[in-house]
Amino acid sequence: MKPYTSQGSSSSVTGANPTGPTQGTGAPANQKQAPNRRTKERKIGFIIEKVALWRKLYNGIKGADGELVRYSLEDAAHRVGISKKSLDDYLLQLRFGRKFGFNFNDNRNAKVGVLRSFVKQQKALAKAKEGQAATGEEPDNSTAHGGESNQDYGGMDFSGGDYNEGITR
Repeated sequence: MKPYTSQGSSSSVTGANPTGPTQGTGAPANQKQAPNRRTKERKIGFIIEKVALWRKLYNGIKGADGELVRYSLEDAAHRVGISKKSLDDYLLQLRFGRKFGFNFNDNRNAKVGVLRSFVKQQKALAKAKEGQAATGEEPDNSTAHGGESNQDYGGMDFSGGDYNEGITR
């Protein structure tokens, strides 16, 4: 039976990491770690601008010759510099934020996690209200980030255009 030693130990005792010493990450010191893609979370004002630009490119802009030029969602996302998957997610969060009365003006410089937390909380409250309606209890109408909401994202419209074809409200 081999004696127990902690993994990642740089000692030459039996049971030590056979690939060599580590740098506290579990990977050998001679192998490079993949750099983190991003360390900073985006701000709400930034994502509003990027999503607005993305949708504008998709819905069409006038070209140099005055003709309407439309890009696919994927091409528009590439031009904006953010993945389509992220932009789709941001658009969903913005729409839920508007639906639940999130105050975009007061939270424009907040990180998008604030909006995600608000939406998550409001969805939980809505689900609780559904459960209370079935039992006949009074719902709790308190909200985080209360006050008047800026439901038009500072003048930007995300109503959808062709993106929402076939969706009824």
